[in-house]
Amino acid sequence: MSEAKVRAIALVFYIAVLLVVQGLFVDSGLRPNENAILLYGGIASLLFGSRILNPYFTPPSGAFINGVTALLALLSAIPVVLPWTPEAYIFGATIGFSAIIALVSILLLIFRPPLGEEPSTVWRVFERGVIGLGSPNIIFGLIITSAVWLFHRDAPGEVFAILATFIVITVFQPIEALAKYLLWFLERPNPISRDDLIGTVAAYQSPGIVLVRQAEAKTITRGTPMVISDQHGPPQLGVALDYVGRDEGNLLRVLTTSLPKRLAALHTGSATAMSGTAISIAVTDEDKADIRALQWIDRLCGIVDTETSPEYLQFEVVNEAGLAEGSLAEVRIGNNQRVIYQVVDGVTRDEVVQQKNKYGYARAKSPFRNSLRRVQRPLGWSLRNDMIPDFRG
Repeated sequence: MSEAKVRAIALVFYIAVLLVVQGLFVDSGLRPNENAILLYGGIASLLFGSRILNPYFTPPSGAFINGVTALLALLSAIPVVLPWTPEAYIFGATIGFSAIIALVSILLLIFRPPLGEEPSTVWRVFERGVIGLGSPNIIFGLIITSAVWLFHRDAPGEVFAILATFIVITVFQPIEALAKYLLWFLERPNPISRDDLIGTVAAYQSPGIVLVRQAEAKTITRGTPMVISDQHGPPQLGVALDYVGRDEGNLLRVLTTSLPKRLAALHTGSATAMSGTAISIAVTDEDKADIRALQWIDRLCGIVDTETSPEYLQFEVVNEAGLAEGSLAEVRIGNNQRVIYQVVDGVTRDEVVQQKNKYGYARAKSPFRNSLRRVQRPLGWSLRNDMIPDFRG
């Protein structure tokens, strides 16, 4: 539910509460006399101003409307206020305050500088004052206080009922607070199942590669799908590759790509929203048909390594099944351009993964053989066979 709807519902509820308070606790009831006009004008205008017209910010135009509304409510009570009495002075000060707010606001609107021109210091000073003093809470709070003193001070029950209503509406805002709590309760993340939690993100390596530290010592098979969360971006689809060592837990290397809309909709608001976690997900055959990364994960034989040039491809071997000297490897580069290399040599290397934790791996060396177009810098994934599906899923 949007905030605008919550404010509209709160407005209806508070007006109903206002009518109940006026009818039950004020001696004159709902009759439109001096005991009701100021209360109606004050609290009703406060509600409309703070909940509908200017819920966040009171511009000069909003302050002008508040000032004029306050004046209309006050002028209707002039006949019942005796002149040259303390009540008259209080009443006059309230009218004067409302008139000044309305007058300064209309002058600010008249002398507003053209768009793109820097306002003068005087204009900014008066604008600042109007924004603060012309807010619904300030101007109508003053009217309600004046009405209580002028017409209800001899009835303690009425004073308490009116002021309590005003304080509850402006300070506690129970409807808005209840709505926020309910929305938080309904949208809170589901607790993470221990069986679904794979681990936490330990590092981001080359683009598209994430290192996950497993929470428990269990084997994650190659090709296992998961959701990788990140506070700096949307959740991503992860596909398990291989293990590259251990520190506080097994270090699992994961291939990442964009999360398909279907899976993103299923996992919105769930535990996957927790930052820095890897959560296993169930993928149906229908989902696999739309996720190309899952379709060709078994064909992935390696990851492009450092020291690669247009003439030679160096790639880290991830899956060595069927890979031998003379095998062909295809790499996607740039805008889906494909380059073919032939494996001619292999070496072993080691690399620091996390906290001086090393792992050894085989690296294949392949000279350039054929391409659809020569490029300056080959980047991408090494694949066996002759086709390379779009990895973006």
